[in-house]
Amino acid sequence: QSYNKKTFLAGDLLPVDVVCLKSYVDDEKIWKKITTQTERAVNSRDSCAICGERSHLDAVLRNGGVRLPRCACRADDVKGLTYPIIQKSNSLSAPRDNQVFHEPPSAIDCERYFYQELIEHDGAVYEV
Repeated sequence: QSYNKKTFLAGDLLPVDVVCLKSYVDDEKIWKKITTQTERAVNSRDSCAICGERSHLDAVLRNGGVRLPRCACRADDVKGLTYPIIQKSNSLSAPRDNQVFHEPPSAIDCERYFYQELIEHDGAVYEV
């Protein structure tokens, strides 16, 4: 699920498998809630280095059993994804210049970009 700060602070984290913060990383109220209810924060301040690249974070989440849309780490694998796909900057700190492709892009750069199958809205929120 995806929460804003208000709903996150009011919610119950006990049934949550993993917390991955997209925002509020430096917010003490958020961290107090996480540390009192769960130890499963992927991008904790102590381990934030693992979250620098989307491809690395995707691998960490998959190894932890988190269900994610399929992605490609090599150019040859991009063509094998189910289209449409989304191209995102591989660096989580880079500006958002996401593009959606309905067929393989003419130029594939897996060092700079992260390629992931685009999930049509099915009532759930999928984010990486």
